Amino acid sequence: MRGLSFNLSNFFSAYAPRLDSFLVGPVKPQVDETNVSFGDKIFVADLLSVKKSDDTLDRWKQLKKNLNTSSDPLVHKDNIITAVDAHNQLLQELVHKTINFDKPQKHSEANKHLKLGVKRAKKNIGNKQVIVNGKTGNKKPISKEDVEFLQKAMDSVHDHDKKVKSAAQLIHDMATKEKIDNVDELLDAFDTMEQFYEEHPGNASSVHRTGMLDAIAQHIKQGNTKILPAALSLLITTISNNEKVQEEATKGPLMQNLLDLREKVDNTNLEPKLITAIAAVTRHCTTAEKHFVKVGGMRYIAQCTAKHNLKVKEKAALLIYHFVNLQKLDKREANNVQLLTTVRNLMPLDVKNHGIQYAEVCVNLFAAIVSKYPNSINKNDALTLWNQLAKAIENTEELEAAKDTLKEVRQAINKLRS
Repeated sequence: MRGLSFNLSNFFSAYAPRLDSFLVGPVKPQVDETNVSFGDKIFVADLLSVKKSDDTLDRWKQLKKNLNTSSDPLVHKDNIITAVDAHNQLLQELVHKTINFDKPQKHSEANKHLKLGVKRAKKNIGNKQVIVNGKTGNKKPISKEDVEFLQKAMDSVHDHDKKVKSAAQLIHDMATKEKIDNVDELLDAFDTMEQFYEEHPGNASSVHRTGMLDAIAQHIKQGNTKILPAALSLLITTISNNEKVQEEATKGPLMQNLLDLREKVDNTNLEPKLITAIAAVTRHCTTAEKHFVKVGGMRYIAQCTAKHNLKVKEKAALLIYHFVNLQKLDKREANNVQLLTTVRNLMPLDVKNHGIQYAEVCVNLFAAIVSKYPNSINKNDALTLWNQLAKAIENTEELEAAKDTLKEVRQAINKLRS
């Protein structure tokens, strides 16, 4: 892309892993597949393609077009790899063919702004400026200092990619080990991968293909309390709102492994994170939601509303609200969960100590139950809970919206059969 300027410090931090795996050429990954999506590689290549000929750019455009016409980038995987290998030398010129770069605005600011591409001479013909093709003599080579800077930047890119691949490999290798000798090293690996997926969320869509999802599930099954916090955090980062991965997770033991942790994390600081992980694996994926109900997840979450930990109670109530408000429970499951009991478990409501948000969660859950599952609740029980909630929030100005909600709920309760 000619005449392109951008901040290099931001560029290398944002695209380092992508650029590295592209520049190093075909290297057998240490895990099942590369962590860098092919779409990202094409994007970086499009930004950095050095002008050689119209034919070269046309091939890049066609490659990108082929990728975009498929809903699944892996369909074109072989074609893309072939094209990447064929054009790899072109990208190597980013460092080695300095004649193809404009002179930076200021050499002293090369680490901030570099103008990539080729400046083509303009010639005035009448009142118009036209581009003059061919050699113009106006191309200015990049300075030696800036070449060295780029080379060092590339070295750091390679180091970062190596660190990510090593971390992924370690997580894979340790997943089946009953005894872990170097816990700190493994925790660092989890941190590295979590940061990688946070910075490049698109790569999380392939965790089930790379084997990372299975490795995380295995670490959760092992139940090592020193590793669990990191494993759960990585799971939450990679699977949240990632419907394809959520669907794939239902084919394996992940959800059962999570539910099997119930006793191990009971009344510990890990319990809220477990519920967060369960929600991340489940929500906004119909297949995952059905699977969660099928394996008895709703009954566990309903029980969590009776726990002493306020965070556990609130997170459980929010997940129940999700299922109730979207009517994801059939009549039988709604009766088994005993929906009004979950609200009763959240009581007594003390707004001063529990907070505004907790009070809103209680009211919203109660309102959703009455509205969505009126045939699964008892009218007298509902009236009792309504009175408790109304009394608890009556003197709190910040809960005016909740008070209005309760007024509507009261009208709905009055219509219920005794």
